[in-house]
Amino acid sequence: MAGLFSIVLWAGVLLGDAGFGDSLMDGSDKAQGDVFTALNGIFTIQIAQGWLPYFNPKIPDLYEFRGAKYGGNTVFWIQRLDVNPAAIPRHFLSVSLDQRIGKKPLFKVIDRRDVMIAGYPAAIISGSYAFQGNLQYLISIEEAVVMVGGGKAFLLHVECPAEIAAHVSKDMELFYTTFKPVGALTPKTIAVPGASDEGGEDKRFSTKGRPDPFVFE
Repeated sequence: MAGLFSIVLWAGVLLGDAGFGDSLMDGSDKAQGDVFTALNGIFTIQIAQGWLPYFNPKIPDLYEFRGAKYGGNTVFWIQRLDVNPAAIPRHFLSVSLDQRIGKKPLFKVIDRRDVMIAGYPAAIISGSYAFQGNLQYLISIEEAVVMVGGGKAFLLHVECPAEIAAHVSKDMELFYTTFKPVGALTPKTIAVPGASDEGGEDKRFSTKGRPDPFVFE
């Protein structure tokens, strides 16, 4: 496989309806807030109120979550990727920044750092870009890559209008803290290149959690 990973690329804020059928939940208050299990069993996650999951059977390792309560212009997606087992999260995001995220109109990096998600080494980048080059319509964006071992990783990506980013941030906190890869290696068995053997902990990865998303200068 060429490169570090393969990924489905999207052109705009919304992923669009192409290939995605009806929601996997009925939209009721009872359904939302429950733990959602991917149809192919690759992860579980708790659905925030006002969000609905969608699935495209042609892309079985990709799940889209739409923030219906925000008028449909907020999207969060999770995709499992095949990766080079020697890759580290920070390098992963550098590739994403150079080849994809950084090419968005007037993209600006707000923060990037190493973190832990679900007990696995991860890295996050957050920033903003001008939708269709229009600075009057700023889009907040955050992407995280989670290395789960066995040549697999998960990409977690969210985009929303900047003016509602503070509200979306609260929902993302639930998504991040309840996301659990299924069938992944346990964190203790993952060998991270460059990690320190002293104390058995890689000092480059913070255990303080992810940064607050969508914080603008």
